[in-house]
Amino acid sequence: MNMGRSNYIIFDMEWNEIQADEFAAQNRIGFPLSGEIIEIGAVKITPDGALTDEFSSLVKPSFTTRMHPHVQRLTGIDWSMLMRAPSFMRVWRQFCKWCGRRPILLSWGTSDRQVLGENIRLHGLPADEIPRWYDAQRIFGRFCLDEYEQYGLARACEYMGIAMDDDAHRAVNDARYTAQICSRLPLLRGVCDYRYHGTVGPLEFRPTVAYFYFGDYPDKDSLWEDEALDHIRIGRQELALSEKENCRKNTRIALGITADGARYLVRWRVYTERRGKTPRFGVAREVYRADAQLLHWYRDIAARNQQRRWRFAANGNPAFR
Repeated sequence: MNMGRSNYIIFDMEWNEIQADEFAAQNRIGFPLSGEIIEIGAVKITPDGALTDEFSSLVKPSFTTRMHPHVQRLTGIDWSMLMRAPSFMRVWRQFCKWCGRRPILLSWGTSDRQVLGENIRLHGLPADEIPRWYDAQRIFGRFCLDEYEQYGLARACEYMGIAMDDDAHRAVNDARYTAQICSRLPLLRGVCDYRYHGTVGPLEFRPTVAYFYFGDYPDKDSLWEDEALDHIRIGRQELALSEKENCRKNTRIALGITADGARYLVRWRVYTERRGKTPRFGVAREVYRADAQLLHWYRDIAARNQQRRWRFAANGNPAFR
């Protein structure tokens, strides 16, 4: 591909967050959904940073049933506006046509790319619908910072001397600000030298083999004590699970194997269900086929956790006496 002649599309999206009583509804679609896209905004720039066109459209939701209060406060988008908007399928087709042939997509951070992938799956579209994508935040970090650090869009604009008005958190406006940053970077060089390794998590964009959400626990201790979390059937076979390993806060992973030797990776993620003043808790269980990358990922985490346990024990941590 001649990247010097491609369309550079700087895009941003707003999405409606999943609310507490909608977590269990994900069992119907069979995979976790971080949020449902409600707006797509983008600008088209040349390799030397000149803005040539814009795209902006609200999107009518099909999964969520009302606006999350935080999202409405942040964006100013309300439910009545979305009810008059076109469907995701229609907006996505318009957006792809507007992008033109061989587009190169850039967004600020990986969140937009992940949510876009989930929404592509939600509407039954193939994964290859998404053109090649680059993290503008990472390119900015490479050329502007001594050590890579995650700068938010507002902080990066301040760093680059770009004034932001009070119109942030609408998709096309954030796309414009990202484009202004990109126009001051050696963008063609950043794209040509881009390394994908480490820019996304090992489970992002992978299809789930099985998914289930367990909810309404009074606390996290009772959640983890529920034996139902570990009873997983793939077809007619039950998984034999390894020890759960802490992956990050509120997240655990394990390996599973069937009687015929098929291997899977299981992830449990805890969520807070805020209903009234008393929080309740739920956990989403995701199952993925375990290829070499996922096996290595689990074993690396297990080894680091073991080293951490040894270090705590050596220091006399009461939990290990």
